[in-house]
Amino acid sequence: EVIHLTHARPPQIWDHKLILTFDADPDARYVAAAFSNEAFRQQHVFFKNENNVFFLVYDIPENAPTEIDYRLIVDGLWIRDPSNPLVHTGDPDGDLSYVTLRYRDRPRLYSPTQKADGVVEFRYRGRPGLQIALIGNFNNWDPFQDFLVEEPGRPGEYSLSLPLPAGIVAYAYVIGTHTELDPLNPKTVSDGSGAVYSFFRNVKKPAPNVLEANLPNRRDNGEY
Repeated sequence: EVIHLTHARPPQIWDHKLILTFDADPDARYVAAAFSNEAFRQQHVFFKNENNVFFLVYDIPENAPTEIDYRLIVDGLWIRDPSNPLVHTGDPDGDLSYVTLRYRDRPRLYSPTQKADGVVEFRYRGRPGLQIALIGNFNNWDPFQDFLVEEPGRPGEYSLSLPLPAGIVAYAYVIGTHTELDPLNPKTVSDGSGAVYSFFRNVKKPAPNVLEANLPNRRDNGEY
């Protein structure tokens, strides 16, 4: 659609992409954008469509904050986006345009993610301000040992990376007084007594100890 635009319009977000447009003078040769989540160090160059409207399709990074400041660079001059009414003033280098990311604008999260040397990253997306404990057969199902941390600048997104031994990892989250499966992991396993847990097989470089596949005895009230 942007290749057929006849004039610039306010920023739009579609399919985890930020679309910026700019009406430049006919003699303009270079239009780019720089973003606060990249410390304004990288310039993303616009393309020009058949109607001489410059446009940029920017992939929103997975670690993007809920609000992104940006400036346009037009033939070396740094300016705010004239098509965007959202402006932060007071910056010593000039006004900043910005966009706010809604929950559904953020890229899909994946959890768990297996890294090198047996390190596994767990992620969770929910309301801001939660206390989320990770329990599993790697920490004796202790709800006071391992906690996901809310990521700075990303309210409601939590993560924790742990080195885990190779083998079957059974786990769950304790949020407040409730135990929950990992909503990002469809794989589940039962302990044979009706209790169900999320699980995956850690196939990275083994740690010194191998996981035992034992599952805990579940109390009648479902708490641990």
